Amino acid sequence: WEGELSAKDFILCTTRDAYWQRKQEAIREGHVFWIWLVDSECYYRCKLVVSGTPFVSIDTGTGERIPDSEELQGTIRVFDPGVGDGRYEIHQSYAACRVKGNTSRKLDKKSYSLKLQDSRGQKVDAPLLGMRSDNSWKLNALYTDETRIREKTAAQIWEMFSGADKELKQDGPRLEYVELVVNNEYLGLYCLVEPVDEEKLGLDRNDVLYKVISWTVPTSEAFATAVAEENSTVEGIRISHPGEIVDYGAVLYPMLDFNERFYINPELDYEEALSTVRVGNLSDVFMFLMVASASDNHYKNLYFAAEVRAEGEYVMKQIPWDLDFTFGNIYDGESGNLARFEKDYRYVYADSVLPRLKFARFEEIGPPFLERWNQYRTGFLNTESILGLLRENRDYLVETGAMRRESERWAECPVTSDITELLEYQENRMEWLDAYFTEWATQ
Repeated sequence: WEGELSAKDFILCTTRDAYWQRKQEAIREGHVFWIWLVDSECYYRCKLVVSGTPFVSIDTGTGERIPDSEELQGTIRVFDPGVGDGRYEIHQSYAACRVKGNTSRKLDKKSYSLKLQDSRGQKVDAPLLGMRSDNSWKLNALYTDETRIREKTAAQIWEMFSGADKELKQDGPRLEYVELVVNNEYLGLYCLVEPVDEEKLGLDRNDVLYKVISWTVPTSEAFATAVAEENSTVEGIRISHPGEIVDYGAVLYPMLDFNERFYINPELDYEEALSTVRVGNLSDVFMFLMVASASDNHYKNLYFAAEVRAEGEYVMKQIPWDLDFTFGNIYDGESGNLARFEKDYRYVYADSVLPRLKFARFEEIGPPFLERWNQYRTGFLNTESILGLLRENRDYLVETGAMRRESERWAECPVTSDITELLEYQENRMEWLDAYFTEWATQ
């Protein structure tokens, strides 16, 4: 909080207030400062509240919320106070905005997709909040998590996995907290999400990126129908890359073959199966889903990236995304916010690919997996590091005042800064995982 307040064409007046000298407390407590904007004919009496988070403001010109079924054009401003040395940045451009997600549409607090544009509707790339330069962004509402820290923490942990083995090129979505205003209505705390695409994963024009949004594994007939109809969607699987498809059969073949090999066919040819995967990636995904208790990320909510080597030959890797149901939160369709906390920390949350490979040849999968786990446990996966991330994200939301405002804005979905039970759950789970993985990898 640097510099001075000023107003164009008005005299700006403030009252005496001890909080002008106690800025950190003012931010944390959401303290209201009274200011007056005065000219010779009129004055405005205003409330000023200072936030410690970045802010996103969207204006579509309608004065109303964005409808569930429409994409609206508007302007977007992203205010980043955290550049450093007392400096800040403001990005401003046109944008196309729409409500995203099947779950989000059921909730009062919506999530959104954004496409940055110029005045002619052409794509505009921008590096928002220190993340990579891109035109496609998401605003996740975090509404199913009463702590608002699960998705951010899970994404940070996967970022550490991808950083531990850069050769795998398995970067997932990065997230940064923001507060959101749409058409002058304050909508609370969100995460701005960086896209997962071919650029991030190092894919070329021959490779394929699939986004899976359903637990249903499509049949061979469903794939055949998609090829015949030249459809880029097969039930819950969407082709994210390439954008322009010439040969639908070739593009869909890696996912068809992978599904039949690992999810449909009970007979697994180990040698052939091993040639289609990167074991390091599968090991990391298995560990991550278990560490984060990712209850909604086995097959569904995974990206599948096929590195195509030659006709009919590919290597598949998985990337997790949409990480709201983590750290004990599980889907509950009867709940008002669609989530409930599962206190039993001993559940197995994992995709089935690596376990199937281990079942076929456990001595070639189990021991290397356990060695990798033990290596990570002495580094970024040590228990105190995980608990520290959870505390750090909670403290950030408290100190910036964002949690207080979120709680006031969405009183029907209570927000809490008390994560005692969550920390206890995670500490017990990490200890349980040590024993579980040791047994899993040696039998």
